[in-house]
Amino acid sequence: MSADAGGLLDGDLRRSLATVIAEGASGNAELVFRYEDAAAEHFAAPWAISMSSGTAAIYAALLALDVAAGDEVVLPATAPVMSMLPTLAVGATPVICDTRTKRSFGLCPDDLLTVLGPRTRAVLLVPMWGYWDEAPETLELLDRSDATTVLDASQAHHLQLEGGLTAMADTVCLSTHARKPLSTGEGGLLLTRHENLAARARSARNFGQATTRHGRRLLPSGRFGATFGLNLKLNGLGAALGLANLSKLPADLARRRAAAQQLRKAIAEFGGREHTSTPGVDPGLYGFCLSVPGVSRDRLAAPVTDLVEVETERYDYDVLPSAPIAAPYRRPSPNADRLVRSTCSIRLQDITADQARQIGARLATAAANGWPEPAVCPR
Repeated sequence: MSADAGGLLDGDLRRSLATVIAEGASGNAELVFRYEDAAAEHFAAPWAISMSSGTAAIYAALLALDVAAGDEVVLPATAPVMSMLPTLAVGATPVICDTRTKRSFGLCPDDLLTVLGPRTRAVLLVPMWGYWDEAPETLELLDRSDATTVLDASQAHHLQLEGGLTAMADTVCLSTHARKPLSTGEGGLLLTRHENLAARARSARNFGQATTRHGRRLLPSGRFGATFGLNLKLNGLGAALGLANLSKLPADLARRRAAAQQLRKAIAEFGGREHTSTPGVDPGLYGFCLSVPGVSRDRLAAPVTDLVEVETERYDYDVLPSAPIAAPYRRPSPNADRLVRSTCSIRLQDITADQARQIGARLATAAANGWPEPAVCPR
């Protein structure tokens, strides 16, 4: 989704870049608001606020929700540390919840019931690699609780939920990093159906300025520091890139679906299993997550690492408390512990159906002949 480094930019992107440069390329340039309008339309969200990163979007969401010291934020044990850091930044306490099973990234309803309490201000849902699998019991618990639901959809741009992403959460946060389907180079988005949350998030990203509504836009106005805020704005050049890339998302999703279908056919032949998604919901297909009973993640990845990027190996994927800063918040998470040892996530960025067939054939050969020992990399 990146621009041609050779300078052969498509016409729309060239015009957007010229426009935003003429406007000064700041985070309050007119083109930034045009990008937000287009993003809101694409994601079927009433309000979209651009941010400097996905982590900044979560931080702004917590500020908008008045999450502070003494509060707790629940999040899954399989979430990346970037999902947790904003909780620490606002002074709240992260509470780590186990997953449903060793093949699901959804929260365990029984464990969620254990950790929900009077101090719980927010629950963060994180569909890793785009896989949505929140149990009906989980959603019922969240509906009955006083906690606000925040969806970290940084890896779920293409997730198809009835009513759109904001139908499942009060606030939705996305990363628009260069590795994501919708890319602004660096950046993020905050989506919400609540005007008051959108206004508070806009203030949080604009040094605490108040907002004034102009039609379907909430624009910063007045003195800085009316409330607490930082400079969390996406710059105009990133917005120009995002505006151009929005139009490419349907073709990107079609390509990912075709590649995933080839992988599903291949792994079905040797007993491989794609990870769980809610019936009737297409996963977001940021990555294709699979496991094979009795085969460790690194052995499963070894036959294909020369063909495709395996994200679980690239990032040495592990449960959240494996990050030193998250270790003090460890709770028992047996399902998540097993999940990260067995899950292999194949990155679907730029993978064609033909390439997916090659990857599937390589996996099938390994299943028939014995899974190879993974290469030992020095640390």
